[in-house]
Amino acid sequence: MKRLTHLLWVAIASVMVLGGAALPASASHSFRSQGLDDVLAAAAAKKPADMTTNEFAAVILAVTWPEAAGNSTNAPSPMTMGRADIAQRLYAWSQNNVSNPYKRAFFHAGIGAWQLDSAGFASGLTTAAMISTYSAANVVASEMARRWSVASGTKQQKRAYVWQPWYACSNSRCENIFQEIYNASNDTLNVTRDSNVSRYGGGVWKKCKYPGQASTFDCFEVNPANAQGWTGSWRYSPYDGAYDASGAATRPSPLTQTFYNYAAGGYEYRVWLRKDTTYQIHVGSYRPLGQNARTSLVWFQSNGLCVDGVCP
Repeated sequence: MKRLTHLLWVAIASVMVLGGAALPASASHSFRSQGLDDVLAAAAAKKPADMTTNEFAAVILAVTWPEAAGNSTNAPSPMTMGRADIAQRLYAWSQNNVSNPYKRAFFHAGIGAWQLDSAGFASGLTTAAMISTYSAANVVASEMARRWSVASGTKQQKRAYVWQPWYACSNSRCENIFQEIYNASNDTLNVTRDSNVSRYGGGVWKKCKYPGQASTFDCFEVNPANAQGWTGSWRYSPYDGAYDASGAATRPSPLTQTFYNYAAGGYEYRVWLRKDTTYQIHVGSYRPLGQNARTSLVWFQSNGLCVDGVCP
């Protein structure tokens, strides 16, 4: 993904003690503080028998910078929206052309610091779960541990197999980062903590309900303008997406406007409210959890949502 602007970020360095070993004060890569705790907990719970917690955490973390931060060493944003995919169904009513009136009601298929995708092993997760460093780290750790268990060869060869599902790890990029952030001689992580980036990266849990109904449910607000962490690799113009001379979509795909995410009846929903998009209608989409959005996504005109007691 192309990187155009460096938006303001502040890296907060701190020292963490794990098993008696302190993190170095001059780390080369930064990661959200709460997210680092999530990764370390997932690594400790799921690490292969021949790896330490810090070593497995480095394997898990190495993916995030090339996948979500454009190879920057800044803390990747948990809200990262992939902008390389122009699959037709990801556009509202499959209108992947310049005449689409709802360009930024776009269903990003790759989400979060690990760019978890509805086509992959994380297809059962909602957007909120893909963004959360707690749930994302646990799912990634489980898949990496599974792949490690069936891999063969040296540890480096096994790491390459573990990282295979991530395109950004090609050309030894993740191996190089692993070597930079993990010191095998004393089993330490060379990663700084950024305390300005939360587990949800700027996403916020709300209470939603359908207009005219009394019962509420949990929904998750995703507003790219509020994203925390490094956003230069995905939050850039053209926000409506790019199109060639014939009007057909090209990369980058559009950047979504604010939407609300929730799960119900085995489906994941995203709803774009008219107040956020200025479109003439509320736009909705859903996919069966466990299914690839590129082949299963359905678009519909929504009646809107009441959010924290405010109805459309």
